[in-house]
Amino acid sequence: MNDKPQEKRKRGIKAVRERFGAVPKQCISVSRFYPADKSWTRSPVWFFNLSLARLEDGECEVVFLACEHETGEEFCLLKVPVSYLLETLSGLCVSQEERVLLHLSARNEDWLVDLRGKGRVPFAKFEV
Repeated sequence: MNDKPQEKRKRGIKAVRERFGAVPKQCISVSRFYPADKSWTRSPVWFFNLSLARLEDGECEVVFLACEHETGEEFCLLKVPVSYLLETLSGLCVSQEERVLLHLSARNEDWLVDLRGKGRVPFAKFEV
């Protein structure tokens, strides 16, 4: 499916809410699938750009990451405790703008491992 980013976000939010109920929008992040030739890491990934301030403000105990399947039809969903993100922050990429930048691998050999940060932080255990 080749829809606009706003439509993709709406579909990702809908997928999360169908599975988990009335989750606030600010606790959901959606990524399209990036093939290797369109990815900063040169590997197929999902990219998430999370506000560190929002993670630290305590409003969300869990962040839902909706990863668009390569076909664009469905989403792989992750339910990540904010405490995990904060505990592993030293292994993740944090930009000068105080954004947590995740590049989660879509390859089988390192499925849902962050390829951007220096810690190669795994996220597969949060797939639901």
